[in-house]
Amino acid sequence: MKKLYFLFLALFLIQSMAEAQEKPRFGLKGGINVSDYTGRGYNDFSLEDTRTSYNMGLVSELPLAAKWNVQSELLYSEQGYVLNNNNSAADLEVDLNYLQLPLLAELKLWKGLYLQAGPQLSYLLNKDSLPEDGENGTVFNYNRVDFSIAFGAEYQFQNLMVFGRYSNGINRIVNSSDVQTHNRVMQLGLGILL
Repeated sequence: MKKLYFLFLALFLIQSMAEAQEKPRFGLKGGINVSDYTGRGYNDFSLEDTRTSYNMGLVSELPLAAKWNVQSELLYSEQGYVLNNNNSAADLEVDLNYLQLPLLAELKLWKGLYLQAGPQLSYLLNKDSLPEDGENGTVFNYNRVDFSIAFGAEYQFQNLMVFGRYSNGINRIVNSSDVQTHNRVMQLGLGILL
């Protein structure tokens, strides 16, 4: 976990140094999320389905060199999954809504095509479960902070961007030694740099 903190710090410092040399670009982005979890431990539940929702927010891009940029974002992201209760006919739909801060290194491959990779810090703003947590003895204590590794690609033409990204959580979603699950999210979307 300490290595992840140092990676965040290093990328932040690189981004700060770049501000002195190049003018950053800012913009807006948004798209769809398809999310579920990896791992095990929900005892009476099994993964039934993914949750399809959305993400939206702000983006900044700082050039470092001819082929390298640092892209930071501040996103609102709705995630979650659907669990099948093996002991009853009722499913449990889990909605987890995060404020995300990805910090991505971008490598320009060809014209406007970039590969992206880096850490992502997410803070759980709220969670909803249908049926409500507590019914049939089901109570999950969700972690407020989620660390992920994200990678993907982006294509820019003029001020427009199209992106696809996959992120996989490093720490557990649920604060329990019995439930060992991690967020897994695929994001697709559009953005504009102003």
